[in-house]
Amino acid sequence: LFSRRLRRRRFALRRQSRHLSQTARSSSGFTLIETLVVVVIAGILASILAPGWLGFQTVANLNAAQDAVLQAMRQAQIQAVNQRQTWHVGFRETGSQVEWAHFAPGASPVWQPLHPNVRIARDSTTLSQNATGSYFVEFNDKGNVTPPFGRLNLASSRGDQNRRCVVVSTLLGLLRKAADSDCAGTQTE
Repeated sequence: LFSRRLRRRRFALRRQSRHLSQTARSSSGFTLIETLVVVVIAGILASILAPGWLGFQTVANLNAAQDAVLQAMRQAQIQAVNQRQTWHVGFRETGSQVEWAHFAPGASPVWQPLHPNVRIARDSTTLSQNATGSYFVEFNDKGNVTPPFGRLNLASSRGDQNRRCVVVSTLLGLLRKAADSDCAGTQTE
């Protein structure tokens, strides 16, 4: 009688032990196929979203650079009025960096970096150029623009078709921003 109970108990313990080991094996982690499926899905989603994100970054960089160009031009215009003398604002590319400076004639400009990943679109920029190849705008002592008028076009260094520009369009020194196809106007605006 005692041995029967002992056998039954051992049998029940073995069955319980097998059940626990099968449960432990089946819930111990992910299989290789499950992991590969997740990695493939993540790769597909990244390849779909990456171009949109890069385009968003490009437009944001161009907008920030355009705002900085407009601000630099306005600073030079304000300096000309406040100091009652002619002031220039200049833009140049040195290597892969666009720089700007505003300065009085005869003064040495202090060039400051504009924004990374942005370049001057030379094919469509219509501002005057000096002997060193820098583009510039001249404001007289009243803040008016000394002709010729024009625009500074900015493009992404990534080579896409997005464009931003700042247009100098009247004797009174009207400065305005434009984008993409509006940056392809005429020389005199």
